[in-house]
Amino acid sequence: MKEYFHQESDYIDKANYQAFNEMMVNYDFMPEDIQDEKEFNFVLNYLLGLSLRAPNFILLYEYTLGMLNRLKSTEEIDKLKNNLEQRKIEACEYVAHQDDIFNKTVVWGFHENRPLIRGLMRKADKLWELGQLKEANELFCNIYKTNKNDNVGARYSMKATAEGISFAEFEKRFTYHDEHGSYYKTDEIISWFEKK
Repeated sequence: MKEYFHQESDYIDKANYQAFNEMMVNYDFMPEDIQDEKEFNFVLNYLLGLSLRAPNFILLYEYTLGMLNRLKSTEEIDKLKNNLEQRKIEACEYVAHQDDIFNKTVVWGFHENRPLIRGLMRKADKLWELGQLKEANELFCNIYKTNKNDNVGARYSMKATAEGISFAEFEKRFTYHDEHGSYYKTDEIISWFEKK
């Protein structure tokens, strides 16, 4: 299959793309690390505004959600995060369709591809959480097909949804969490995966 490289600039106009990169380079492309509260809020509001002007520019959602995760959880912040996550998923679905990615090899080594795949994986996980195993399995299969190296672990979710394992059961059996994130219990999941 043809290799896919996500062209971020195809989904934002030239002036906004240039302004975005100029701003992000000022913060080493890590705006979530901004310490000054006024500056942090300025950049966050800029990104929120940009999400309305360039709704299918996926990268901005990663930065914006990263910044929101730094803030104390409130009803307003949680509502905004949920809204942005849903809009990111919609943008990923739009780009996947426009660029026909499920008929291409989406190389994880190209950093530009990663936000797109992460967004599609989140969509599949949400379907799984809602008990829509058939739809989730179809999306996990499509994601896996684009990258057989499977840097995101789609093969595990693909097998689990095919076997009718709920999201909650999978999480309990095969993952653990700490303050930095969620991880696979490597020995357990590999042993299970390799069983026919």
